[in-house]
Amino acid sequence: MTQVCEPAHAEPWSQDAQNLLCDLLADFASMNRPDFRADLLDHVSRNPGCRGFGASVQHGATAKDHVRSMLSAAAAWRDPMGAVEAICDALEAMANDDRAFAWLQVAVRSVVDEQPLPVHEMGQLIRVLRALDPQPRPAELKLHAANAGKGLTALEGHETLPEILVRIASLWGDQGPALLARFLRSLAGDTTSRHHANRAPVRDILDRLELPADQSAVQVTGEYRLIIQVRLEPEDAPHIDDARYGLYATCYRQPQAGGAFTRVSSLTQPLSLRTSELTTHGNNSLTAWEGLADELEAVPPPATRIEFVLPSRLLGHPAELWATGPTGQALGHHHPVVVRSRERYIDTFISRQPWQGRWSRLNQRGSDGQMDVLELIEWPAMTPGKNSEFSSWIMERPALACLGLRQPYEQLDPKLQEAVNAAMFTDGIPAVLWVRTAGDPETLMQALRVHKPSCLADLPDIIHQCRFQGRGAADSDVRNHITLLWEDPDCVDRKQDLRFTGMVS
Repeated sequence: MTQVCEPAHAEPWSQDAQNLLCDLLADFASMNRPDFRADLLDHVSRNPGCRGFGASVQHGATAKDHVRSMLSAAAAWRDPMGAVEAICDALEAMANDDRAFAWLQVAVRSVVDEQPLPVHEMGQLIRVLRALDPQPRPAELKLHAANAGKGLTALEGHETLPEILVRIASLWGDQGPALLARFLRSLAGDTTSRHHANRAPVRDILDRLELPADQSAVQVTGEYRLIIQVRLEPEDAPHIDDARYGLYATCYRQPQAGGAFTRVSSLTQPLSLRTSELTTHGNNSLTAWEGLADELEAVPPPATRIEFVLPSRLLGHPAELWATGPTGQALGHHHPVVVRSRERYIDTFISRQPWQGRWSRLNQRGSDGQMDVLELIEWPAMTPGKNSEFSSWIMERPALACLGLRQPYEQLDPKLQEAVNAAMFTDGIPAVLWVRTAGDPETLMQALRVHKPSCLADLPDIIHQCRFQGRGAADSDVRNHITLLWEDPDCVDRKQDLRFTGMVS
């Protein structure tokens, strides 16, 4: 019988969580060795957030006593969740080949982030699944993962049951519970398996937990759009000309009507590229992205949008010219491509109220259906040294949703560029439009009017149509130099790649 640990503290986690973590930590084979336990504490204490942690732990005579004391110290630590993460990180470095490690990982996600389920629910599942004898074989697990649909399409066929649960726990939003339900229902409900009777406890607990119903009908009807985000993270100092950037990519599903989105897949191998290599080599990472092809095939092309999340100094980068696949075709000729500000994306403190309010204005239509919605884009005079006048002009227009720049963003006077940033970050302007070759805005407006947008929310699509029709035109054609900064406030994954500099994968 499993020994139950005493609760260390009423907070920050429940007694169920305390007992589960205690059992899983004590299950490490090496935890019976005093020298391993001492080394583990030393490793945790080297974590910047856990300096001196080892001194707060009473060394128990047995593995169970020691683990209990370690969790008591974690519960009383200034950052309890961080202490648990540090223990998990130390065990990853010291004993990640122990079968207990993957079980611990998914339990920690349920305690720290409530992924894929809160620990009081996930703990029940973990205990029942750990008790399965025999454990399901990887080949069988891969079959049931395929039955679960998108989200588990990149398995290599050697993953164990807890490793698959860790994969599911890495998905944020409501994707995890639905995927977990489909996977476990397929596994436990397989009547052709000779272990079907042994898996009755899994079926029972799935019924009690009332996990989400199968959502595959929504997935195949095309009622969502696919959002592919490609993010470039600076790796060099700003003054370096041919600076290097880390490329990270994630795709999401968002309802066609807009609103909160759900992560479905991430690029597993980030790429490091110099500025001069972005357009020619950036596509290599996208074409090697396992699972992305399945997602693209599952949704109609017009329902896909590609967002490049870029540092300020790269906002003028012609991202739509990135090549795709072995044919080398421009990305912007196949899908709407927009850019986003990395700084706004990662800043948790920016107020959403003005941002969300102006965003809703992008759906504004004329009452008689005759209004030229492109007239809602305003093009202020931007004279160097007159940044305060520009700021006042913005504040006098609380309904303005799309700002037009008469000069490319990257060519603006530094003070004016700061004022444009303030218009985005403080005043909440969600859309900014410019031509990278500058010129008369009316030339751009004429190119856009051909496609008769019904509201400014159509801009990504009509600019995509402009790029498509301009592909055979001269290089100087305005349609080949359009940049649209498009900041959907609902498409911000605050927990994306938190372990990376500046920003979970």
